[in-house]
Amino acid sequence: MSIFGESEAERMKRREEEQREFAREQMATQEGLQQEQVQLQQQQRKRDLTRWQQDLDDELVVLRHQLRSERFDEDKGWVSKEEMHVNEDGKKEYRPVPPLLNETGIQLIENTVRPLISRNIINSNFDEQRILKMLRSTLHNLISTLGNNYDQYEIYGYKKEVIQDPTDTLDTVINIIKNFIIPGPYRALNDGERKHIRTMRKESSVQTVSDTNKEKNKGLFGLGS
Repeated sequence: MSIFGESEAERMKRREEEQREFAREQMATQEGLQQEQVQLQQQQRKRDLTRWQQDLDDELVVLRHQLRSERFDEDKGWVSKEEMHVNEDGKKEYRPVPPLLNETGIQLIENTVRPLISRNIINSNFDEQRILKMLRSTLHNLISTLGNNYDQYEIYGYKKEVIQDPTDTLDTVINIIKNFIIPGPYRALNDGERKHIRTMRKESSVQTVSDTNKEKNKGLFGLGS
């Protein structure tokens, strides 16, 4: 027995209890930090998922380059498409494909179709008749404007020396626009986009709860129980 009336065994027992209490506090702190980290990761996943699904600016970039008759090269980036010609000497050569229309026309198209890929549209709730009316109106306005001003927008034949009718190129432009504008509004069909996002968020929350429970079930310092 020590001079303070505490035996060696009692002192060791007290120290063990203090160590256990310290370990419990450390575990509680660690679990709190882990839960906070998991919640932050969940919120970030939700933001990233929504941003990725609804950020369609890249699609607009692709449309712009299509109208410029450009293709993407992994080494050089966007470059002009080329087509083979036979020159006066009978030799084959590749020449750049001209744009389908000039930059003024491309800007007109971008400004017209941009609202159809906006978050306001794809997060709406439309029936199919409303969507079809919206698409028809957009196409009608573009066809009228481009068709009546083909010279202003330099909508010439794809091969000007062979095809003189600008409507050949206009048809190509309109088909590109059709393929671009249809998907966006249809994501709002019967509240489809918002339903999809809510489902994804629920699944993400369930996964987060599962991950949190797994962390709670770990033993001291994550070494297992």
